[in-house]
Amino acid sequence: MFEFEASILFSDKKYDILTVGELLIDMMTTEYDDSDQCDTYRRLFGGSPSNIALNAKKLGLRPLVASSVGDDGFGRFLVEQLQQADIATDLIQRVDDSTSMVVVTKSVATPIPIFYRGADCQLAYTTGLTDAVVNSKIVHFSCWPISRVPSRYTIESVMDTVRKHGTLIGFDPNYHPMIWQKGENGIDYVKSIIGKVDIVKPSEDDAERLFGKASPERYLEHFLELGAKLVILTLGKDGAIVSNGKETIAFDSLATQVVDTTGAGDAFWSGFYAAIVKGYPLKQALSLGFAVSAYKLKYTGAIVDLPHLEVIKGGIAVFYHEDEVRAIDNRCPHLGFPLHLGSVCNGMVTCHWHHARFDICSGGTLDPWADDVPAYDVKVESEAVWVSSRPRNIGNAEKLKHRLREGLEQNIGIVIAKAVIGLVESGVPVDEIVRIGVTFGTSQGNGWGAGLTILTAMRNVLPKLDVSGRILALYHGLVQVARASSGRAPRHLLGALPSSPASTERLMEWYRNCVEVRDTQGAEKVLLTAIAKRATSEQLADMMLISVTDHFYLDGGHTFDFHNKAFEALEDLGDSLTEPILASLVPLLGSPTRSEELHHWQAPVDLVTPLRQAFEKLQQPPTSEQSDQLDEQAFVEQLLSDKAIETVDQLTRLLLGGAAPERLAQLICLAAAERIVRFHTQNEFGDWIAVLHTFTYAHAVHERLRRSKEPLLGRALYYGAMSIYHDRFLNVPRAPKPKPASGRSYAPEELLELMDRRQQVDEAASWVAGYLSEQRDPQVLLSTLGLSLLREDAEFHTFQLYEAAVTEYDHWDTRSDVFAKQAKETCLLACARYLAAHAPSARELPHTAKIAWRLYRGERLFEEE
Repeated sequence: MFEFEASILFSDKKYDILTVGELLIDMMTTEYDDSDQCDTYRRLFGGSPSNIALNAKKLGLRPLVASSVGDDGFGRFLVEQLQQADIATDLIQRVDDSTSMVVVTKSVATPIPIFYRGADCQLAYTTGLTDAVVNSKIVHFSCWPISRVPSRYTIESVMDTVRKHGTLIGFDPNYHPMIWQKGENGIDYVKSIIGKVDIVKPSEDDAERLFGKASPERYLEHFLELGAKLVILTLGKDGAIVSNGKETIAFDSLATQVVDTTGAGDAFWSGFYAAIVKGYPLKQALSLGFAVSAYKLKYTGAIVDLPHLEVIKGGIAVFYHEDEVRAIDNRCPHLGFPLHLGSVCNGMVTCHWHHARFDICSGGTLDPWADDVPAYDVKVESEAVWVSSRPRNIGNAEKLKHRLREGLEQNIGIVIAKAVIGLVESGVPVDEIVRIGVTFGTSQGNGWGAGLTILTAMRNVLPKLDVSGRILALYHGLVQVARASSGRAPRHLLGALPSSPASTERLMEWYRNCVEVRDTQGAEKVLLTAIAKRATSEQLADMMLISVTDHFYLDGGHTFDFHNKAFEALEDLGDSLTEPILASLVPLLGSPTRSEELHHWQAPVDLVTPLRQAFEKLQQPPTSEQSDQLDEQAFVEQLLSDKAIETVDQLTRLLLGGAAPERLAQLICLAAAERIVRFHTQNEFGDWIAVLHTFTYAHAVHERLRRSKEPLLGRALYYGAMSIYHDRFLNVPRAPKPKPASGRSYAPEELLELMDRRQQVDEAASWVAGYLSEQRDPQVLLSTLGLSLLREDAEFHTFQLYEAAVTEYDHWDTRSDVFAKQAKETCLLACARYLAAHAPSARELPHTAKIAWRLYRGERLFEEE
């Protein structure tokens, strides 16, 4: 589960970390005195989980604390400290007992505490705590709450909830016999907990109390044998050793000054948690945790003002050239090669890795695929050279936006990746980033296409992804826009009709007539006139989509799908982009395939005539005939049958009987997803696209009918139903229903490992079936499936598939009945099977993004021998 070079996957939740346990007073001596003879003490905020929460807040996380304090002055002090740090105190329970306290002698070694237990062990399990667990990425606790009841029962309930929702558990096995009831075997209980959590961080003293005297390596073995998945054993001045059961890594101590060791472990936890939540690879996250701990050691008390979580590497290169001293950052901004190993000639520094060239004075680059290198002011006084610690050419959000535009214009992936990472990390709203891509894409080439559709789809799924996933999603979408536009001439809009008095209804009629005869220029002028006359987005959508549905299943569903995505982008990005977005759709109508002209829509079963007859019936006034009642299961089975005419008739009766088109569209989409679940791998590989087209088209129709009440759009339901009919032979033979896989841990990484091998379609489906049967968190699964998509060089249809499956899942998730539960499982199985069929790839794009991410963090991509 824990690979040292990989990041830990989290789904997006309200809180980054929930700490459960002691909130207490640390009564610390004001002087160093290991003999317990000090007379003066200072009241400090304390309690390991609470310390971690406070530190985590300073490092940029969203923490929450669940604890209990006495209704006394100490309790109020502790609550006020949390409130001042802007940490919610809703889960801090006030109980009829004294606030707990630990008396600590300030020490440069391991402090010897004296414990006064009271309110901390009275923490009760509540519905509020359940909600907090479900909505947190990480849950952390220590030995304190499990050492007494009722707080022990509370922790047991927390762990039961965690197992159902895939939350990561960190446990500090800081066992000390003094905090347990006399005569109670606390050691055995602590050992029983270790196999139920994910990460443990014992100190060498903790390990000795639990296992007796042994070597550090043997301590690691003990914890791993008990079921720990990641063991972080701290060794004081000797650093730490960390094992995931397959590999063990040693870390040197980073401490340069030790003033007080109190809270050093808590500082590690907070730095480590901040790093893994922010997407750092595990090995680097551990280093950052130790760096935060070393920083804390320089100060008294468990809580100190922590620095920003960042790694600064590379240094500054100072050159003496042409009788001048110049200073620039030593890392080539392209891929990190040390510039001091390059060459300097005629005022230009040349990197020897990819030959990027930089002005030694300004840091500006001559090569569009590289970035400007930071340059520093230099002052020479006597024989001393002083270099400013701050570069002159500091980047900002506007500069990053400019670089993103340049990357799109030049179709340079590494430039796009760096700009996206910088913008996201700078807190720029994602819609501002997407807007840049959509503005560029709609101004180039032949109009709306696959690239802009991918970008919009990825924007829609961002809430399902963690930070690194969101960056990858935006990067994929923007790169696809750049590729689709590369080498294309800019588009110039024609302009609206001058002061036309035509009504919106007349303009809609004109637009349909232009589309009918494939007159895209006339259609564009009519569209722009309707926009100029302030037609609403709903009117514009109906005008355009009525024209799209005047003919059957245009271009295999792509035309409707692209229109839907364009209107979704318009909803998110605002009316200022109405003209370029909608005008970019018009070229799609110049020469699309009209399916009523295709042989397989006319023979061996004539579908065209029954559909036209059905459309005529829908235009007639409603009758008093008895309408069909919608049986969802029976309707889906009818859609999957080989009786096309019966399907048309039933759909017509349901619509005439008042069935909601939106609901029928959702069921048609579900039937299309079922085709993917039943798709047998004996079919030709290219046939995956056929069932994919039907599903994504049906999803687009569902999304449009959720927003529109226009009756003519109901024709799109029939096209989707008939496409499902045409796909029927791709379910002969039918793929067997997935059975839960046995012998699986159902950790998300296990599914990703499956998809590292080709054609693990049925295996992936069985894994998902088992994961769901264990009642694991489906949101974690959706996030994992998203990562499996984004780590590939995925093609257009795979992006479509994932976004459609995620969105349809969310629609069914608003219901809790048995049918909805089955529908959600169908969406997840369809998604997993399709993704597994199309993995792995060369993974070139994600590799470029990883390089950009490492450069942003200050890592070295090149190391001197």
